[in-house]
Amino acid sequence: MKVVPYLYFNGNAKEAIAFYAEAFKGAEVQTMTYGDRPEMPESAENGDKILHSMITVGSEVFYISDSLGERETTQGSNIQINLNCDSEDEINFIYEKLSQSGAVIAPLADTFWGARFGMLKDKFGVFWSLNYQKTEH
Repeated sequence: MKVVPYLYFNGNAKEAIAFYAEAFKGAEVQTMTYGDRPEMPESAENGDKILHSMITVGSEVFYISDSLGERETTQGSNIQINLNCDSEDEINFIYEKLSQSGAVIAPLADTFWGARFGMLKDKFGVFWSLNYQKTEH
């Protein structure tokens, strides 16, 4: 398993990505906008906003996304820990344990990007996302 910080922004993720890419010389950036995903209601309105961006610096990675609607962030709530799991058994077990006495944000489910994915806030108020990449995207 790999633990990855995930930073959320209120509509200015593109600006943050450019800033971090410049700050971390040699950073590689991959980005998907809301407009890149299969048609969803928020795609039309927020098509240029960042759905997911991966910034690779050497062998380390962190993620960035725009947080939209009810999930808008404030300072201090704009980071979550992402776990890139190694198997479906691992993601199922960890998700079940972390969600006990917590709040499910996105139920664990298969996604359009070929992964099993879920999001939650644990009983201590820590935000987690879990991803198990089943197929190459």
